[in-house]
Amino acid sequence: MMCANENNLVLTIEQHVEMTAKLTHILVDMYGLDGPLETEIDEHGNESYTESSQERFDIYSDDAERILLTLGFSREDENER
Repeated sequence: MMCANENNLVLTIEQHVEMTAKLTHILVDMYGLDGPLETEIDEHGNESYTESSQERFDIYSDDAERILLTLGFSREDENER
């Protein structure tokens, strides 16, 4: 198993957010037994996940973060500490 120290690929914050979101959607599509994430549109035309879909997204997003870390990806702001 590869650990984060073996392969340090630094992403901008924007890249990290985009990769995490894409990986999250892949995980939901592959392993989400409850079906796709559902969205709703408010009175101002803003689209967001329903409450239950947001909870599911958050769970898979945590998994996506751990996968990226395991693969050696980090955010540029994490390296400034």
